Amino acid sequence: MQPARFDRARKLSTESTLTLVPDCRIWIVVVGPFGRQKSSGVAPPLDGRGAGGATEGEPAGPRRLAAPGQRWRVLGETARAAEAYARADALGPLEAQGLSDWAENLVRQIAPGAAPSPDAIAVLSRLEKAQPNNALSLFYLGAASFAAGDKPAAVRRWKTLQALLPADAPIRGMLEERIKEAEGK
Repeated sequence: MQPARFDRARKLSTESTLTLVPDCRIWIVVVGPFGRQKSSGVAPPLDGRGAGGATEGEPAGPRRLAAPGQRWRVLGETARAAEAYARADALGPLEAQGLSDWAENLVRQIAPGAAPSPDAIAVLSRLEKAQPNNALSLFYLGAASFAAGDKPAAVRRWKTLQALLPADAPIRGMLEERIKEAEGK
């Protein structure tokens, strides 16, 4: 009979492990049975320089510039992710997916029931222009319109969102209540 430590080692060896410390540039990956394949090195920094592992001379496209924001988002650091997307956008306009990810990180910082911040409204407005039927922008820009007193705009956005939702969507009931409230019914 083998000791328990061998069972534990066998279990660990079949799993891939990635260790990335947010403020550190070192990463370690162990893959395969009993850790036969090992790799370690310096990860690209999370501040926008060298994002996406681009080679020297390669143009800095919007996807590559948004990579640090994606990393922070995966780590659950929504404020840092939003800052990284803002830096990437300052270097070159983000595509619709980058705007969507940036907006998602901004709205995750909103307290339940509160109106979106001016920064979130600006990003959501750009997202709405890029993707007119984006559910995130329709919902939160509707909330911002309602908070600003522009109830017709809120109703218009929420009804558009309602038409896009499946019949069994969990948000549908809450959305119908908000529409009734905005219409004054």
